[in-house]
Amino acid sequence: MNVGSIPQSMPASETETTTEATTEVTQVAAVDENRGQEVYDTACYICHNVGLTGAPKPGDADNWNPRIQKGVDILYNNAILGYQGQFGIMPPKGGNLLLTDDDVRAAVDYLIELVQ
Repeated sequence: MNVGSIPQSMPASETETTTEATTEVTQVAAVDENRGQEVYDTACYICHNVGLTGAPKPGDADNWNPRIQKGVDILYNNAILGYQGQFGIMPPKGGNLLLTDDDVRAAVDYLIELVQ
């Protein structure tokens, strides 16, 4: 190879390392992608599946769309800090204070995806 030339291919060891790193990133992304549903299935479903205290049911676009139109940051904030108003009551983190803010955001994202 001449100085300043671009190699035509990576050595095998670099290719294997790149493939392994890509596989790990893909696996992490898949786990993160499912996190919202996991949180929903373990914490949120109790109220949302039956619409308890005005909780919008999964996939119910008529009830979700007005909330979504206010902005995702407001949805995150209401889910994390709690909400009481015209459309119902939401305890902070759905009453499960062991959830992280990121867990709650993932659950909100999951519910939004169900109506889009």
